[in-house]
Amino acid sequence: DEDNVEAARLYTLSAEQGMARAQFNLAVLYEEGEGIPRDQDTAIYWFRAAAVQGRENAVNHLLDEHIEDYLSLADDLYLGSEVKKDPDRAISMLRYAISKDRSEALPGYLRMVLDQAENGNPTYQYVAADIYFSGNLVKQDLKLAQQWLIRSSDNGYMAATSLLGYKYLNGEEVAVDYDKALQYFEKAAEHGNALALFGLAQMYSIGLG
Repeated sequence: DEDNVEAARLYTLSAEQGMARAQFNLAVLYEEGEGIPRDQDTAIYWFRAAAVQGRENAVNHLLDEHIEDYLSLADDLYLGSEVKKDPDRAISMLRYAISKDRSEALPGYLRMVLDQAENGNPTYQYVAADIYFSGNLVKQDLKLAQQWLIRSSDNGYMAATSLLGYKYLNGEEVAVDYDKALQYFEKAAEHGNALALFGLAQMYSIGLG
């Protein structure tokens, strides 16, 4: 027979062993007070536990219904507070929130990306460059974007190196400079970067530079 008390007991046993589906279902029971006394704090605890494991319905529930707890979880993941440190997961969560038009996530996202970039992470230096080139999330700053792109390339991120090649080849945000385009394409091509190989082929095919 239907028995939410027994369901809650069994979900608890499963959730305590780390099963994300059980953690989510238990959180719902606590939030709705079904089979167990209603307890919003405990519900949030289990929603967070499931979200940390990537349980999509837990992530979306926090995002839609408990945005402050969602942002707090991202901060905890970034700093390694109360949960295992995972900066990439934290930034991904905030980027996802922004994609869902939750502007509350924007300050934290920019802070984390720029923090990682300043600490020498070439992937996030590339992301920072894209942010300032596009001007979608912050005021466009082409000079700063170019600086981040160069730093990313200098730190060995070949996607940044090949992109610099295309920008100098096509005069995107910078003056056309075939010598620099060739330099960046050759550097990235040495690492097998497909876009750089293609750009280099284009330059050879029509004799540019």
